[in-house]
Amino acid sequence: MSLPTHAFLDTSVFDGQQYNFSSSTFTTFIPVAVRLGITLLLPDPTEREVKRHIRERSEEALRALKLARRSTPFLRKWKHFPQWPRDSAESWELHRIAIDEWTSFLGQLPIIRCGYDGVQISTIMNWYDTAQAPFASGRKRKEFPDALAVAILDAYARRHEVHIAVVSSDHDFRLACERFSSLLHFSSLPHLTELLTSEPEKIRHIKTMIQAALPVIEDIARASQLSFYYYDDNYEIEHSEIRNISITNINVVAIGDGVCTATFDAIVDSLHTVHIHEWCSPEYYAQEDEVDEIVNCALIPGVAKILLDKKSHSVLGVPFFELDESEIRVSGNDP
Repeated sequence: MSLPTHAFLDTSVFDGQQYNFSSSTFTTFIPVAVRLGITLLLPDPTEREVKRHIRERSEEALRALKLARRSTPFLRKWKHFPQWPRDSAESWELHRIAIDEWTSFLGQLPIIRCGYDGVQISTIMNWYDTAQAPFASGRKRKEFPDALAVAILDAYARRHEVHIAVVSSDHDFRLACERFSSLLHFSSLPHLTELLTSEPEKIRHIKTMIQAALPVIEDIARASQLSFYYYDDNYEIEHSEIRNISITNINVVAIGDGVCTATFDAIVDSLHTVHIHEWCSPEYYAQEDEVDEIVNCALIPGVAKILLDKKSHSVLGVPFFELDESEIRVSGNDP
């Protein structure tokens, strides 16, 4: 399945729509998501942040109404001018209306509320100490809600082996997603809606772009920190040389906004100089070592996140590249 099956909407999405759940951005997304069975993920820190923003906007609306009554008293004679709340219960009603709209929006899709299971606080603090996205300088230095949300989404994706469409207008959130192959960033909700309505031809087009950029991807593979070991303890590898790495069997498993995740097989062709220790039974003492050269060919699965340029129809870069194995077993001469 190439399309994401789960989606996460950052607080910036709701802020950008002014919490107007009747906007075209939301009303065009919902039916497509329902048709495709998209599940909405709601991490606890994000839901807390959304509700806090709703409360703050409700309070701002009351303050604006109060200012209007004071600065333009003639508006009180306008029959449609809102009445000032008579007590705290009426003040709370404005907030309740906004929360009801939020609850109604969530009721249109399958929702999974995500807690903090699988999140390592030490990992979050390492991101903070090294200023890794979503942490940055200035006011972005303390983006703990976003950092927790990213960690929760990553833990969920790994636990359930799914790809998640992450919609956020926050640049640092995008940078954070680049570190995880299962988190596919979209800068806006309409971009995700467009993808969900796309045809298989888009997948074929992306694979064509990746094929054209294979030399670049193969160079990244060659730069990987690979080590080798021999299956028999009597063989000691003295020197290893990677002669060639070729990428094959590419599958686009998920697509984001100008980004995709692809799985592949890396064929690693290597040459090894080995010492062969022969032992004599029953004394078990070492005979003279022999030196031999062994050619080995290994197939290693991997995954990459690839940035795509829509205008030039080319690959911009590969911010994430990982092979399933970094230690390769050498088993002998291969044809």
